[in-house]
Amino acid sequence: MNRHVENPDLRRTKPSPVAKPSPGPIDAPYGETAVRLSPRQWWMVGVIVAAALFMLPRLWRSAEPFEPGHDYRLPFTLSNDYWVYQRWTNEMTRHGEIAIIGDSFVWGEYVLPGQSLSAVLNRTGGGSRFANAGINGGHPLALEGLVRYYSGPMRHTPVVLHCNLLWMSSPQRDLRTVNIGGFNHPRLIPQLRVSVPAYQASINDRLSAVIDRLFRYRLLVRHLRILSYDGLDVPTWSLDHPYTNPLAQLTWTLPSPAASLRHPPIPWTRAGIEKADLPWLEMEHSLQWRAFRALVDGFRRRGAPPFVILGPFNEHLLTDASRLRYQAVKAEAVRWLAEEGVAFLDAQLLPSDAYGDASHPLAVGYEMLAAQLWRDEPFQHWLATVTADD
Repeated sequence: MNRHVENPDLRRTKPSPVAKPSPGPIDAPYGETAVRLSPRQWWMVGVIVAAALFMLPRLWRSAEPFEPGHDYRLPFTLSNDYWVYQRWTNEMTRHGEIAIIGDSFVWGEYVLPGQSLSAVLNRTGGGSRFANAGINGGHPLALEGLVRYYSGPMRHTPVVLHCNLLWMSSPQRDLRTVNIGGFNHPRLIPQLRVSVPAYQASINDRLSAVIDRLFRYRLLVRHLRILSYDGLDVPTWSLDHPYTNPLAQLTWTLPSPAASLRHPPIPWTRAGIEKADLPWLEMEHSLQWRAFRALVDGFRRRGAPPFVILGPFNEHLLTDASRLRYQAVKAEAVRWLAEEGVAFLDAQLLPSDAYGDASHPLAVGYEMLAAQLWRDEPFQHWLATVTADD
């Protein structure tokens, strides 16, 4: 009997798998797998976006009511809201009011809105209308930027400009040294053209401030952050409010000036403030004094020479040595104003109990300063000139 012997080599051999062809590149027609815009379409998108960004601030101004009312001043909570400040300068220009520009001295740190310098002048004057254009923390470097970039309509608006020499009293206030605690209105100071040692912002922050000045929609965005989102951008605000709809936070109502005082209206001697030995700076090296001079020159180039109120600083609060240094600084300021032909009032020192601190009067102090202005012949001449032009 024959047996079929299976070849062991054949038993171990298996057919090799058939290799699958590798997929080649997909030859899909352009535009079928994704949305792609042509150059012309991209141009149209750019035009539409630019028009929307241009119109949005105008539409928001129309929708957001702003009625300053009698003796209005910027609410303290909006001290950094240059959108509202710009709207306020538009209003005072439209009504032909005389703007009084300065820091919290003009704003009225120890008084109600109806007791500030502008309000007292309105109450005691002969028909001229004054507007409180003061802003808290408005040092000269900040004011120069505020007027340059956010007060465009004030081309021929009569301006009373307050000069508070407190900003030249130390290197810290002059922003010549690094201030760990920061300072007011950093986005208003020169970002690229002038070196300010106290300003240590990154190049991104500096460029952001410059862009804010060029595009008004950015100013609106910062306004909405301050008004509705505690000064934060929406993503950061949402981290603290994860269950709140951000759109529900938007408000169309601006806060009214506070009807309550920020500080007790008591003299500095009763507030526990001690005398200060302020060093004072040489004016030729002061960044703040240089900015103030630029501010005056800027108004003159606009065709609206300002009237300057110099002081009155609280000399009662200074030590004897500091008072002598202050008087030398003040004499230099008087000399420059006189040489430049700027109309000004070298304000007389007020009684000690008329000050709340180093540079802020109480209500009675504003009454006294207003009386000085009405008696001052250069002020009367300047006022007659600017009102005749109107």
